Amino acid sequence: MRELGMGRDPQAYGEASRQFMDEAAAQGRPWFLMANAHDPHRPYSGNQDELDRFPAEARAMYPAPSKVFGPADDVGDVPGFLPGLPEVAREYLSSSRRCDDVVAEVLHALDAAGAADDTLVVFLPDNGIAVPFAKANCYLQSSRTSVGRK
Repeated sequence: MRELGMGRDPQAYGEASRQFMDEAAAQGRPWFLMANAHDPHRPYSGNQDELDRFPAEARAMYPAPSKVFGPADDVGDVPGFLPGLPEVAREYLSSSRRCDDVVAEVLHALDAAGAADDTLVVFLPDNGIAVPFAKANCYLQSSRTSVGRK
């Protein structure tokens, strides 16, 4: 986790993915890569009180998302199980953005390796953040996984 910015550094994920795919190609071997981003999980991006609950050493490893949503941003709708508070929406969306950034870097590495057309990519969430009616219980939002196709 430390080498990947505590699971939150998109560039580190991209570089590690590129190295892995390059090594597999050099050896002429098939490969399987599982990249586990740690967002959106605590500490959420955009809330200094939340970040302050974690050791300074760990906080120093968390890069900011490519977009940090602030009070002036129209954040629109968030999943219905989240409290309808602007602060919650901004924290959730900012942390989710950093997860999107991680996925984008891994997909860029796949393109750079020339393997995108021959690779199955599956994205599975672990059912979201630890808020009421979300993760770690038996409500619909905490037990449902959706699958999409490109």
